[in-house]
Amino acid sequence: MADAETDLDPASGGPGMTATVLPPYGDDEQRRASVSAAAAGAAFTWHDVVTATDAGTATPLSHHIGYELLFGSLLSLIIVVTLLGNGLVVTAVASFRRLRSVTNYFVVSLAVADITVAILVMPYALVYDISEEWRYGWVFCYFFISCDVTCCTASILHLCVIALDRYLAITQPFSYHRKMSKRRALIMIASVWICSSAISFVPIYLGWFADHTKMHELYVDSPKCGLYVNKVYAVISSSTSFYIPLLVMIFAYVKIFRIARKQAAEIRRLENSITPDHLLINNGTPSGDPSLDRVRKRSRKVQKDSKAIKTLGTLVGLFCICWLPFFLMYLIVPFCSACAVPHGVVAAITWLGYVNSCINPCVYAYLNRDFRIAFKRILSCGGRCRPGRRGGGRTGSYRRAGRCDLHPDYACHCQMTLAARRHSSTSSEGRTPSLLSRDRVIEAHPPRTNGFKGSRGHNVHHAIAHESPLTEVPDQAT
Repeated sequence: MADAETDLDPASGGPGMTATVLPPYGDDEQRRASVSAAAAGAAFTWHDVVTATDAGTATPLSHHIGYELLFGSLLSLIIVVTLLGNGLVVTAVASFRRLRSVTNYFVVSLAVADITVAILVMPYALVYDISEEWRYGWVFCYFFISCDVTCCTASILHLCVIALDRYLAITQPFSYHRKMSKRRALIMIASVWICSSAISFVPIYLGWFADHTKMHELYVDSPKCGLYVNKVYAVISSSTSFYIPLLVMIFAYVKIFRIARKQAAEIRRLENSITPDHLLINNGTPSGDPSLDRVRKRSRKVQKDSKAIKTLGTLVGLFCICWLPFFLMYLIVPFCSACAVPHGVVAAITWLGYVNSCINPCVYAYLNRDFRIAFKRILSCGGRCRPGRRGGGRTGSYRRAGRCDLHPDYACHCQMTLAARRHSSTSSEGRTPSLLSRDRVIEAHPPRTNGFKGSRGHNVHHAIAHESPLTEVPDQAT
């Protein structure tokens, strides 16, 4: 979120830093005369904290070459990882048909919000935090703060929507597809962006967010660009951007956890009720007893729900770690006139919130098998593997041959297949080769994979057995 700033007057407290909070506008006499207004929670800033020497001179904490190099390198790495990671998420969903689920619409929109943070917010925040000087004018300062609040709020609200989506998928599997249609998902995404913009651009440009309605007044002494919030805006914006979404995410996680634990207990009861007489084995395969089929289906559902719990729990935990310190400080400081937060602490807490935009793709890559495989395909193929086009052939096998599938053993087979097609077409002396010709049949299917149906892999795409904790909904059968 946008930085808010706390000014200390080094001359008012003798040696060392003082705890007097002063509004960052006007000359020295005006600043000292308005202590009472600051005590009422009028305004606060987060970039003006300085250290005072015994001689009374103030030196910004960050005016050291080593600090600037270390801090700048670390924050630049965060920006790069955020751009690359979220760019991979968008590319994976756009390139692989298996990932184009309703849930991943929210994931893509979340990635877009995180990319926007990395482009419009992080670079300018990096320069400002290091130099402690805003160099881009007050007009762009308005835009910078508005984008900061909008994109960070959108990122948080998307995590909340994803938690609700998984809650519906697990608690109401039979009605999930009806309730969470593509159209409703797009409406929810639009609502997230509208809500995020409504609590940022409108109050900031209209001056509702602070008692000082003209931010260019902050440039009397030195250029600054901070979010000077009053008590009302602090409560409303923090509740909308963090506290309410946090409660929703915790509620969804607790409900899902209880349901999964109940289902696991039921599976254990069913397994214990099955006697050896039920297990009629034929060539290593169960006999198809209805009770066994029911246990297997429920067991798969429990495993899938357990993966959803692990993924959602990780997202909620990282979300709290990254954003809770910031919003505690954001809400407490306007009500605490004696609270002085050092610049280094404020910068670290603010960027800890930005890190949440960086780690979301890492969560998908680590916990979601579909995304992990898609990332490997994109990185290993170097962009050469492209999804197949609909209607690219006369049969389903022909179309599958032109696709890079998500299965680990598919391995960029599309390039070999396309080459085989060109070779087959040129070697037929002007005659359109039959789809059943030997060379086309050999190349039109991926290699056989153990555990998959079909002598030539006809059912490889439909028989992919791995589960996705975030992109797949539970089995409809119970």
